[in-house]
Amino acid sequence: MRITEDILYLEVGDIIVYRGLIWGTGKTFSDNINCINYYEHLGEIQIVGVTSKNNLLGNIMGYSFVEKENIKETAFDIIIVMADKCVFQEIRGEAMRIGIPDSVVISYKIFRLPKINIKKYLEIKKNPPTIFVNNCWGGLTYHQLGLEFYSPFINMFESDVDYLKFLHNPRKYIDSQLEYIEDEYEVNLKRMYPVCKCDDIILHFNHYLSFEEANRCWERRKSRINWDNLFVAMITSNEESAISFSKLQYMKKICFVPFDLKMPSLECINLNFNTDNSSNTFKSIINGMAIGTNLYYDPVELLNSGNIKRL
Repeated sequence: MRITEDILYLEVGDIIVYRGLIWGTGKTFSDNINCINYYEHLGEIQIVGVTSKNNLLGNIMGYSFVEKENIKETAFDIIIVMADKCVFQEIRGEAMRIGIPDSVVISYKIFRLPKINIKKYLEIKKNPPTIFVNNCWGGLTYHQLGLEFYSPFINMFESDVDYLKFLHNPRKYIDSQLEYIEDEYEVNLKRMYPVCKCDDIILHFNHYLSFEEANRCWERRKSRINWDNLFVAMITSNEESAISFSKLQYMKKICFVPFDLKMPSLECINLNFNTDNSSNTFKSIINGMAIGTNLYYDPVELLNSGNIKRL
């Protein structure tokens, strides 16, 4: 047995075996248990039981049912939540109320990611990064990894110029208040959205219906910023912007570009895409990578180290 700061786990040779307690036995369990079984067969996890609000069976697919009042007496390293959205948040809250650290409560979704490194994922849970980025890539990455939004840059975008201004002095802008400017039309969603000013930069909250909603979410997520673990990303088709980004002094950063300048932190994605409206198409390709539509890199390794590990 090996002991870490927050997690107990078994170590067999070079393989770490995490003891998992599954929470949730409904349809999500049925649809995704094979993903869990795969990592069991690899010898990376050992399921010690299942729990839920309904004890219809004492034994589920060979796993013993654990009554909720007995969870804390069960030897486990991670809680695997078989639920989405609101139900996931309810279970997460219930687990925290009975004294289970949030760092060990994980979504079943991570076991659907190609070649997931459980140890490195748990390191992200323990010290979640704040992602600064100039479009929706950050929110999509958080969602794909089953993480809370630790950044205010969610469901929005800004110009390269304004984003680079922000990165040169982020605390200045985070300490500033949003000011409503006007509504603009979102072509894809076919609705209006608020455009705001933050000091001297313009922020487009294109997935929000009103300034009040955008401001509320911006302020709430600002309070979660982990200044000790920033991950700075950018997606651009502009060479001048990419060069400026490369010169920024951040420990973990990545800029996705469609050209090869052979400069630090610039990741050339040399894929075939339509030259018509190529900038928007390129951004869509990178956002597709964040949600697994276009497989390219390991998101866990990227957030941990700032380095691209090809799948």
